[in-house]
Amino acid sequence: MQTLVQEAVKELYTDPSSRTYSKHGTPSIVRVRAEAGGLPTRNFQAGAFEHWQDVTSDALLESYWTKSKACFGCSLHCSHFYEVKTGPYAGTKGEGPEWGCIGNIGPALGNGDLAAILNADLQCNKLGIGVTTTGSTIGWAMECWQKGLLGLNETDGLRLEWGDHRLIIDLLNRIAFRKGQLGNLLAEGAYRASHVVGQGSEYFVCHVKGQPPGLADPRESTAWGLGYLVASRGGDHLRALVAGETYFTPEEAEKNVRNPGGRPERGDLRQRQVGKMV
Repeated sequence: MQTLVQEAVKELYTDPSSRTYSKHGTPSIVRVRAEAGGLPTRNFQAGAFEHWQDVTSDALLESYWTKSKACFGCSLHCSHFYEVKTGPYAGTKGEGPEWGCIGNIGPALGNGDLAAILNADLQCNKLGIGVTTTGSTIGWAMECWQKGLLGLNETDGLRLEWGDHRLIIDLLNRIAFRKGQLGNLLAEGAYRASHVVGQGSEYFVCHVKGQPPGLADPRESTAWGLGYLVASRGGDHLRALVAGETYFTPEEAEKNVRNPGGRPERGDLRQRQVGKMV
C-alpha cells in the first residue's frame, strides 16, 4: 500500500494540472475559463470579462497570499491563507477563496476588485451564507435593475449597478439579516424571489432545477451542461463534476473519456461574447 501511495504522489507531482493546483488552487480556473471564452459574466450575459486578469490566481498570489494549506492526508496543499493589508478592505484575512467565490462575486457581478472579493468571502463565511447562491441572487437582481424590472422603490433606494463592490458587500449583510424590503426579497434566493417580482424576471434566473450552476458555462463546456441536467441537485458542481473537460489535454480526454475535446490550450483566447443561457 505504501508503495502505491508513493507512486500516486509521484504521479501528482509530475502532472501539469496537479502542479498548477498545488500552487494556485481552484482560483486557477479563472484563467482556464477566461481563455476558453466561458467565464460567466454579469449573470451569464457574456462569457468574457474585461477585467479577468485582475482576479486570477496569479493576482491572488502576488498581492494577498500568505501561505498554503493542505487538507489532512493530501499532497497538493491547494488552499491558501490571504490577507489584505491596504485599501478600504485592509485587515481582511482568511482561508481561500475558492473559484466559486471569485467567479460568483467577481465576473458574474461585473466586479474586478479582488480585495472586495476576499472581503466578501470572509463575510459570507462569518454570516453562514453560500457564495454561489448569494452571488447568483445578487446577479439576478442586478440584471433586473439593468432591464428596468427593479427600481428604487423596490431596492430601498439602492442602485444595483454592475461592479459596485461596496454595494455587493452591503447586500451580503442585508440578505443575511433580511434587512429592508430588498434584503428580505433576496434572502429567498433568485429562483423564489423572481416569482415574487414577476414581469418576466424569471427568465433572468440562471438555474437548473432551482439550483444555480457551478460557473462552468454549458454553452462552452457542453459536458458540464449535460451533468447539470442529469444531476440530482441540478446546477451543482459536485453532483456534476466533469473534471476532464476542464483539465484534460485533448490527448488525455481522448484516452480517458473518448472525447477529443479536453481543455483549451493556454493562449487560446477565444474571448467570445455568448448569448443568454436557456
